Amino acid sequence: MPISVCDIMDSLSPLWRIRLIAGKGGIKKTDIHWVSIVEDYNTEKFKNINEIVITSCLNNTNESCILSFVVNLHKSKARALIINVGKYIKEVPNSVIDYCNKIDLPLYTIPWDVLMSDVSKEISFILMKNETENINTAEIMKTILLDTKNINEQMNKLTEYGFSNKSSYCPAILKVKNLIIDKDYENFIKRVKVCCDRVTGEISAKYVAFSYNGVIVFVFIDMGKKEIDKIIKTLMEELLIKYLNHKVYICVGHLNDNIYNLSVNFNNVSILLNAAVSNNSYITYYDDMELYKIIIESINFDTAKKIFDRAIATLKRYDSENNMDLSKCIKTYINYDGNVKKVANELFVHRNTINNKMRKINEITGINPITLDGKVLFSLAIKISELYGL
Repeated sequence: MPISVCDIMDSLSPLWRIRLIAGKGGIKKTDIHWVSIVEDYNTEKFKNINEIVITSCLNNTNESCILSFVVNLHKSKARALIINVGKYIKEVPNSVIDYCNKIDLPLYTIPWDVLMSDVSKEISFILMKNETENINTAEIMKTILLDTKNINEQMNKLTEYGFSNKSSYCPAILKVKNLIIDKDYENFIKRVKVCCDRVTGEISAKYVAFSYNGVIVFVFIDMGKKEIDKIIKTLMEELLIKYLNHKVYICVGHLNDNIYNLSVNFNNVSILLNAAVSNNSYITYYDDMELYKIIIESINFDTAKKIFDRAIATLKRYDSENNMDLSKCIKTYINYDGNVKKVANELFVHRNTINNKMRKINEITGINPITLDGKVLFSLAIKISELYGL
């Protein structure tokens, strides 16, 4: 789970008497890399980004120098600034306070008798502990998704990190087509995590994410569709800018489900992802895919395969042996709800040609595509093909 600036500051010992004096709008920022004590304000030397910075203004007591330093911190995407006041500067200049309020950079003060090294050490400990917890929770969640035998044991471990079996757990899968795993994958994962940390921090939401078999798996905790939608749309916008030559797909599982159904929920959405990729559906919610849901939940794979074999595989074999396109024709016919005129226009043939092909399909498969039963059976077979990659 992402940790925010305010999470860290609230966790610090009260002995440090840390006080927020500006930039309240930025206290929920996440993606904090580390903490540094900085006294040399030379911008060439200070190149670290996404840090909490602590300073006493030892070498720069001039107001304009301090303000210039804060401006450079903002350029370096500093997450917060802590100033040790009392010796080198008695109080923070108003110009610095106003600027931090303007850019939403959290500005804190600690009194001079508090050692910066003590504060830095405790913040470092909090960051390392959070990183360890994130790794552990991801491993536990992965175990729950892939092995339901010891779910109570795994749930007990999760409770140590603040999770509850009374919460709702929704899985989602993100896939980037044509992404080179060994070259781009690590940077890709980092970008996804940064975006999710930021958005979930803004809405005070929890999630767990990890990579698995070339995709990124999310588990959203106690989130409704509105919150999940915000995360996904923001994520898609950012990824599509970075990965212009790739196709990004996200499938979201059944909403508001419990931890004990998480594995089944994940398996269902994994199957649905195949159909999403097949249909170029970039954002797909399992709960909105009614016919696909019926197939996944009600028809076992062996039965589904028999339906596919009878309706579609038979046509594919005939097409291959006779240089025909009956399987393409039936898919187009079903896609246009049996509208012969639209099918003919799509395939650039005469309507009579389509009618003749429908009769041929009936002759080969024993299924009449003109009837309601025939349309339903072919529709099922096509969707089975998409779901299972047949």
